[in-house]
Amino acid sequence: MSSNKVSFNQLYLRYLNKYPLLTKSVTAGVLAGLNESIVTAIANDYQEMQIDGLKDKSGEPLKIKHPFNKRVPLMAFFGFTVSAPISHYGYMYLNKLFKQPLTPTKRVLQILLSLSTITPILCTCMVSYISILGAKPGISFQSFVQEYYAGGLNGIKEELDRLFTIVKVALKTSLFRVLKASWATSSIALAIAQTYLSPNQWVVFFNVVYFVLGTYQNSMVKKRNKAVDPL
Repeated sequence: MSSNKVSFNQLYLRYLNKYPLLTKSVTAGVLAGLNESIVTAIANDYQEMQIDGLKDKSGEPLKIKHPFNKRVPLMAFFGFTVSAPISHYGYMYLNKLFKQPLTPTKRVLQILLSLSTITPILCTCMVSYISILGAKPGISFQSFVQEYYAGGLNGIKEELDRLFTIVKVALKTSLFRVLKASWATSSIALAIAQTYLSPNQWVVFFNVVYFVLGTYQNSMVKKRNKAVDPL
């Protein structure tokens, strides 16, 4: 079994070196989608899928519970198209600016620059995206089409105004709290990455760290929300 693990690690690192952005994007997308699925399962917030043509013991149409809600592919999309590219290019240029070997002063400066640039950008994108996903009524391409047919260009403008208002409120109420948590986590993760990992492996390591912490934090939040509003 250990030989299989080694071969998989070698294969992954080979692709990481050959296709760094694609490998990081796929990894981030898979972990983001998996995070949402695990959080849903832990919070016991399962979805139901009816299987046509099959009956359960009571004669009713068979329904299967699963943790794959509509947010799973949307979070995977965010990880693939937003989070991974920003991290990849951000840390790539950061490591070009602070070339190896790193002195203690360079290590501190590199961490501070990352915390003041890459971390706020990622947190702003994440808070904005999640606020749009959680908007009620939902915001989507279909909602813009409906507003266009209902009110023409004015309808689209109203929908855009609603979108910007939702994002603005979310950033005002949640961004600093998310930033504080990310600053603390990123500082430790960066210090570890500087010491033990090659620069090309940093983003993958950070994705795993945030996957573990994010799964725990989001599951706690979802449990509290469900306790307040079980419906």
